[in-house]
Order: sequence, then C-alpha cells, then structure tokens
Amino acid sequence: MKYYSKLILFISILVSTQAYALNSVDLTIVNLRAYTQGTYFVQVNSSIMVDGSSCSTVYKVNPDMAGGSNVIATLLTAFASGKNIIVEIPSTGCTGWGTLIQSLYIK
Repeated sequence: MKYYSKLILFISILVSTQAYALNSVDLTIVNLRAYTQGTYFVQVNSSIMVDGSSCSTVYKVNPDMAGGSNVIATLLTAFASGKNIIVEIPSTGCTGWGTLIQSLYIK
C-alpha cells in the first residue's frame, strides 16, 4: 500500500510541475497594433515574468481562436482606461517576440 501511495504522490507532483501557465508582472500597455489579416499585437513596458524569467515585450492575440476577441476587448479596455495588465502565456512557454496570450488580467 505504501508503494502505491508514494507512486500517486510522485505522479501528482510530476504533473503539477509541468502543466502550468506563467504570468507576467504588472505591465503597462505601450501600444496596440491590429493587422488586416486579423492578428493583433500588444507592446508592453517589460518582459519580466513572476518567476524572474524574461519573455517578450510584444505579445500576440489571434481573434480566430476561442476567446481571442474577448482578449482583444480586454486589451482595449485596459489601454483606454490606463489600467495595468498581467499577461498569462501557455504552459508550452515563451516563444519570444509575438508569444501568444493565453489569458489576460486587468489590474
């Protein structure tokens, strides 16, 4: 029985450490850019993530993805109201310039 308990604990730790998304620190939106093919980019003032790593100062939103138009609406609201944002990137990690936004918080 102890063996199975240890095995379950090990598997849960392994899964929980690999399947998480990463958040940025509080960011200020510098500018927003919409392309005619639909892709939307946001430039922010810092590339620092909460774990101290660096990602990008330019993130991408694809409006064709589920929730993409909601993320764009949230960006526009934050920019117009002068509020800071927190960007969450996918658990697959940072891909540099144009990293995809998974979710967005208004501060």
